[in-house]
Amino acid sequence: MGGTSGKFRRALQTGDERAAEEIYQHNSDFQKSFDPNASYGENYDHHTPLHYASRYGMLKLVRIFIQRHNGNPNKRNNGDQTSLHRLCMYEMLQPAATQAVHSQYYSQPPERKRLECLKLLLTWQGITLGNGEREKVDVNAADCEGNTALHYAAESGYTSLVELLLEHGASLFAENVDKETPCDRAEKQKLFELAQYLESKMVFCDLGEETAVEDAHALSYEESYIGMRTQDLQGEKDQLLVETADMLRVPLFTSEALLRHYDWSREQLLEAWISDPKECCESSGVKPPENPDGLRSEHRLSSLEPGTLRRGFRENMSASRLVLVKLE
Repeated sequence: MGGTSGKFRRALQTGDERAAEEIYQHNSDFQKSFDPNASYGENYDHHTPLHYASRYGMLKLVRIFIQRHNGNPNKRNNGDQTSLHRLCMYEMLQPAATQAVHSQYYSQPPERKRLECLKLLLTWQGITLGNGEREKVDVNAADCEGNTALHYAAESGYTSLVELLLEHGASLFAENVDKETPCDRAEKQKLFELAQYLESKMVFCDLGEETAVEDAHALSYEESYIGMRTQDLQGEKDQLLVETADMLRVPLFTSEALLRHYDWSREQLLEAWISDPKECCESSGVKPPENPDGLRSEHRLSSLEPGTLRRGFRENMSASRLVLVKLE
């Protein structure tokens, strides 16, 4: 049994998915005693079989570990990393020699396999806790360096994993020991489109526990416009146009056309602009910038200054829209 366990560990450790599957499938006694949550010890950084299978996106084995053997993705290794952390890290699929022998096994794009593994981990349910609810994967678990799964998915460029993690409550604002958010990690790796996506989410997302407070503040802000004089409302409109024109680096008349097309919602306009500035302009009936692709690349995060957008845009969004609707 010890020989089988050692061979299985080596296959997992080196990312040899096919060998690991064959060892598992052809050893019924090994299957009966197998524990995917058991640590391999100090020499292996206390990785578990589920850590290794997740590390290489071994979809079939991850499913077996979770569904047949009660694998727990919340188990930690020496670095306080869970299987979710390991899954979202960029790794070579397997050693080159093994890949040459079993190339058909590794033909799928790695991100696709990791995405399917992530779905399994995110839907996992463990033991019943004291509050009567089943244990779930901790999507915001931080390792010894303060990184969450979203930090690793962002710096690895796994856009589909980033999106799914966000759908399941991953925090955009979590900071590691270097005070870096997932957005910062993506930008550091020069993954500018992904960084822009995360930045736009940070600007306009609800901040969880602060949502109720912010909603109340937004309501109060909107109410402050009720009864304002026409000239005051016009002043607010002018300020909105100037700020938007400055942010997007377009003329004022273009700024007004863009805002009007997007129902005076800077949130919708910014999301469309980040996605495709040329299409954004054409759909609004204005001339696109001379070099829209270059502008989008150059724009990156420079015009999304946290001090301006994260506070100003979020706090003024609904109120600004109300002002412009009144002026219409």
